Amino acid sequence: MEIALQERLLKGLDNYFENRVISGVLNKEEAREIEERTYSNIIDWLGHKHISNMVKKALKDAIEQQRWDDLVYAFWQEVTFGTGGIRGRAVLLESELIELASQGLDAKILKGPNMINDLVFIRFTSGVANYMEKRNLEKVILGYDSRIRGRDFIELIARIFLNKGFKVYLFDEASPYPELSFAVTYLKADIGIEISASHNDKRYNGYKISTRTGASLNLQQRQEIIDEIYGNDQLAFRNIEFKEMRSLDLKQASKEKLAYLGGKRPLLNIENYQFINMHEQYLDHIKGFILQHDVIEKFAPKIAIGYSAFYGAGYKTVPWLLRELGFTNLKIIAEMNKLDGLFPALGLTQLADPGYIGSAKLAVKKFKDEYGEKGFKELDMLIGTDPDADRMASIVNIPEQYRDVCGEWKLLTANDLWTLVLWYRLDTIANRYEGIVPDANKKFIVKSHVTTEALRRVAQKYAVDCVDTWVGFGFLAERIIEEWKKGRINVGAFEESNGFTIGGAKPKPGEFLGKEGHTLEKDGTLAAILVAEICAFAKSHNLSILDLLNDLYLDPNVGCFTTIEVTLPEEGVFEGMEGELLKRQIIKNIEKMADVVNEKPCSIQIADFPIDQAEKFATGKYDEFYWRGFPDEGIRFHFDNTGYNHVTVRPSGTEAKLRFYVQLKVEGLTKQSVWEKRALSERLVDKIARESIHYATSKKF
Repeated sequence: MEIALQERLLKGLDNYFENRVISGVLNKEEAREIEERTYSNIIDWLGHKHISNMVKKALKDAIEQQRWDDLVYAFWQEVTFGTGGIRGRAVLLESELIELASQGLDAKILKGPNMINDLVFIRFTSGVANYMEKRNLEKVILGYDSRIRGRDFIELIARIFLNKGFKVYLFDEASPYPELSFAVTYLKADIGIEISASHNDKRYNGYKISTRTGASLNLQQRQEIIDEIYGNDQLAFRNIEFKEMRSLDLKQASKEKLAYLGGKRPLLNIENYQFINMHEQYLDHIKGFILQHDVIEKFAPKIAIGYSAFYGAGYKTVPWLLRELGFTNLKIIAEMNKLDGLFPALGLTQLADPGYIGSAKLAVKKFKDEYGEKGFKELDMLIGTDPDADRMASIVNIPEQYRDVCGEWKLLTANDLWTLVLWYRLDTIANRYEGIVPDANKKFIVKSHVTTEALRRVAQKYAVDCVDTWVGFGFLAERIIEEWKKGRINVGAFEESNGFTIGGAKPKPGEFLGKEGHTLEKDGTLAAILVAEICAFAKSHNLSILDLLNDLYLDPNVGCFTTIEVTLPEEGVFEGMEGELLKRQIIKNIEKMADVVNEKPCSIQIADFPIDQAEKFATGKYDEFYWRGFPDEGIRFHFDNTGYNHVTVRPSGTEAKLRFYVQLKVEGLTKQSVWEKRALSERLVDKIARESIHYATSKKF
């Protein structure tokens, strides 16, 4: 490294961190520690013999251009390896996103260890391969969604595994992550990896990991892989033969070691390599969860369904299944029904999450642009899936007479949608057996602890057990596996973040897929099909989805639970190092607020609700990155002792955000007041969430 450049780097970082100390963002000790780590990582990359001159040139240019914010972001730490895999920013500038899309993996863009790029993928994947090697694991399934250069990244990863002698099954086109998860169980593979950043904005990328059961890594597996990636020095960049990883031609791979997965016929020139029609197996499996084929056959053609793929991998699977089942009146938003990781209709920082109100507004606008106001009013439901199609959400029209109170349309919360799904499935089964669910004492549902209590009430109505877990579908899957050992049968796994699956019973010997169950990963395609069935059921009774929900709210065995999730920040994320440190300060302030409440109950009020007590949830899995007792599962503020009314603040596991979850049980509903009271309660939980954010960010404890 040239002396002049090194001096410029040192001087620039000194000035940058000195200004952060002066402005109060960092104290001197924090600034010194982060500056030393940032400088060391930059020097390591500039001196690394296996990092290309192109990457080094882009890094040097960033120094010359004094991009100190970007340099610190890219080098102050490493991408965190979580239970789901890795996820982070692939680019820091919109122009770099365009460059990556047009020029490929060798694009001259700023890269670093705290970002997602080919170098980080090689390093992390080498650790995963070492983990597999030591445990005599042999088979891996690889896929990708619509993220920029997903195909290039997954082929790079394929080379790593092939180079180490593993059997590789490679999807020949972008496919939903749940399909890859299903393929892992179906083909009895050991690991699955999909290039995806799920619902994150277009600047992000990463990959998700599935294990033999189709679930993500458990905490022990995660730690064992981390040990292989980092070794003894967490921030050292190992000497990995990068050129060797990139040079293998897949067409020269052994035909015993490489196979392809796809649809009826290969989309690539794969010559004589084995090819498996995985799409057919996956879609046929999903069709097996339909409960009332006669209802669908008669009423599906009468249902008007809209669909938005949000430029993602559900663009084929969801429409194909709906049409296959007879939902022929299907209107697809054409503009977003294609694979495009630039997400053209979405802003730079906008989430591609169908359950996010901003995305819902976009979907409604694009639908109306294509089909008009009349076309939208005729819809029974507008369904959306995210880019890797593991999340699903839906929008319904509000009846004309209630629009003054409730608005033109409604984005159903996952809490309401899953409550309806569970009720429909249990009630349909019970009606076949004189009102009783067979073997109910063996059956259970599992939900995250921030997901609605209405699910528990529905389960209890049919004598089915309800089990709570931490947030993250991996925890739900882990609990299902534990319950399998007790001979129990899972009839639903639900997450507030638009995630759903059915685990079924313990797999047969030698199998990994639950008996009469689906993969242990949330699946937006499965959810879309089951919700469409409920639409047909409602139509058969001359009702709407909202009518069915209102009946549930009025059922004294269930009741009405109004919930909301509001994020901080509401748009975008906590950006860069400063954003991360601000997030930590807010969490520490919330911890202090909890201490104040527990020392003096009802001393703090939010939206005129006195806080009765506070409860802290910590698993310890991120203590090494934050501090001992870090509340990774949140802090809950109870308004009373019922367990129903509370606000929970939790750091997101997928984005640099804080999530504020509010739940209130609404009493005194009648058939005449249900619409108005429900609307009033929705405004109230929104007020509670926003006042909670105000307390967390402006009050000092």
